[in-house]
Amino acid sequence: MAQWQALLHLKPDLQSDVRLLYQGKFPLDIRRCLAHWIEQQDWEFAAEDEARARTTFQTILLKLDELERSRSTTATL
Repeated sequence: MAQWQALLHLKPDLQSDVRLLYQGKFPLDIRRCLAHWIEQQDWEFAAEDEARARTTFQTILLKLDELERSRSTTATL
């Protein structure tokens, strides 16, 4: 999460540039919620190994399901 925390301390104009980089490619809300997990991954290895890429993708989907369940549980309390 160190990278995400560093982004939060950028000047507003640089934060705007970061938002533009993500826009239409990867939701910032997901990036924020999964920051710790995302920053722990070996993305170079996943890019070179199809099986690893599939596993990483499936893990992201599971984590998104967990977030959704967590949010809907919190919303109903």
